[in-house]
Amino acid sequence: GIILTGGGAKLRYIDKMIKRKLGLKVKVASSPEFSVAEGTGRALEHLDILYHDGNMFKAGTIGKEKD
Repeated sequence: GIILTGGGAKLRYIDKMIKRKLGLKVKVASSPEFSVAEGTGRALEHLDILYHDGNMFKAGTIGKEKD
């Protein structure tokens, strides 16, 4: 499933459209803007986890060898 956060999560019926198009369970966070701020704060508290071999983690790069 998906939990929608941020201002875009407040768009009318966006959760229903995503559910219909993707066939996934979709929930809008109870405080979408706050959840983004809270998640960012938690990420900043754990920057050591976001770095690997001195490089910032990027989606899709885990398990890939460097050229």
